[in-house]
Amino acid sequence: MGQTNQLTDQIVHESEAQRQFVRLQMPAQIQMSNIRYSIKDLSSGGLGIFGLDPAPKKGETLEFELVLPFMDFALDIKLKAEAIHVDKKNKLTGCRFIDVNQNQVSILNHVIKSFMAGDIVSASEILNVVSRENFVNVRKHGAGAESSKGAKLKQYGIYTLLALATVGLGFFIFNNILDNMLVIKSANSQVNAQTMSVLAPASGVYTPLIAAGAGTVDKGATIGTITNAASGVSVRVVSPCDCFIRESTAIENGYFAEGSSLFTLIPRQSNVMIESFVPMADASKIKIGTSAIVRIAGAGIEIEGKVIDMKAGTNVALIGEQPQSLITIKPSKPLSADNMDRPAFVEFHL
Repeated sequence: MGQTNQLTDQIVHESEAQRQFVRLQMPAQIQMSNIRYSIKDLSSGGLGIFGLDPAPKKGETLEFELVLPFMDFALDIKLKAEAIHVDKKNKLTGCRFIDVNQNQVSILNHVIKSFMAGDIVSASEILNVVSRENFVNVRKHGAGAESSKGAKLKQYGIYTLLALATVGLGFFIFNNILDNMLVIKSANSQVNAQTMSVLAPASGVYTPLIAAGAGTVDKGATIGTITNAASGVSVRVVSPCDCFIRESTAIENGYFAEGSSLFTLIPRQSNVMIESFVPMADASKIKIGTSAIVRIAGAGIEIEGKVIDMKAGTNVALIGEQPQSLITIKPSKPLSADNMDRPAFVEFHL
């Protein structure tokens, strides 16, 4: 009821000679020569137009589109009007519609009545009113929105971004599915090589004969001696190969029982490999000869390789309680022994 009272203040009744058209202050515009103008006192008989430059002469015929904005669409009606009053001071031209047909009058009356009643005008209602003649264009867009190149570019830009985002998301999902199907990854990997152990040849006290911190030994060289405390007899500890010293547990003047480990050596000609633990379920998909990509931590090395051996993992400390398969990968290029024991990340490409 309050809305009707507010609208009543915006209604003007014309004289008897003007057939008492109800005129409303609606948020409408006209478009003429691709320029939009504000209007005043819209009725089914005519309207006032602000800002026409140059101002038309009295009696001049104007052709334009009346643009009526609604909540989710805008209505364009092609009309003709005759200038019957020109107020140059206020730049207001009073016009009377001419050559209007019954459908045009019907649509104007429908819009005016709905506006007065506070009803929402829908596109379907408009189309029902004007279905007999094609004199009106219904354009879907936001209320009061004006068609412009900038708005269209912005709209197309949003659609383009949405399309790109959709394509990108689809590609990401597809790539993940493909990756899970064709790639097996393992972070439980390390650089390794064939090793040889040097054991104490007898029980006794160890005396080193190589420099502290030495990294290599030659085949047949005496690494140290084991001296029996009771008999005083010394037994030489000899290197079995030209080797890198990977690990030393021999401590000067330390006592070692016969057969205990003194050194772990890597033959210099030994091939450095990558060993990777993979769950049994994934290992069933891997074959001898399967290609792999290896990234070695701390060295910045990425190298290709091929699977050369597979066996069940037995070291619970490394593989945990879940069944694992130990897979050996031969790199496509020789790796330095300096990379021994470094962690690695492996991708098996099925």
